[in-house]
Amino acid sequence: MPAVPILRQLTTCSDPSTIVITHRSRAADRPLDYRLEICHRHRWLLGKRWPGRRSSESAGGRCGAVLDFRPFETVLKSHQSNWLGLLTADSGSSTVPRSHALAAALHEEVQWLLDCKRKPTGVTVALHHAAAIAEATASGVLPLAEGQRQLLNALSVAETLDAASRGA
Repeated sequence: MPAVPILRQLTTCSDPSTIVITHRSRAADRPLDYRLEICHRHRWLLGKRWPGRRSSESAGGRCGAVLDFRPFETVLKSHQSNWLGLLTADSGSSTVPRSHALAAALHEEVQWLLDCKRKPTGVTVALHHAAAIAEATASGVLPLAEGQRQLLNALSVAETLDAASRGA
């Protein structure tokens, strides 16, 4: 199945991008892994987390926008290592939990955030929704491909809300 891009928003900055990072794929079904646009002020977000070809030629889109074409497990791992693990002070696992274990891991992240913040935030609500989607997918209520798509969308919303709360 060809990868359908997931739109991720790493910042709430409305400035036009000045740098575009593209990472090409060797997979036959997708020539591109991701395309990230970032403005000059937010270039610190790049670091080593988003390798690829940097250019200013096709810049001008919204800062922080990522079109992510990678497979589900790869995008999920990216959320864990590049965002969620840092948010919850987790060292980050190199493996992605499967089925019900994924839902349990997301519930643990939500509980950790609630313990720290003492009240629900948009991020915790979106992560709780992602956990519910993972449970529904694991139990067969949602078809696998649809559940994976909805889960990645919920994580993208949580990531964007977190960026907004941090002023990124």
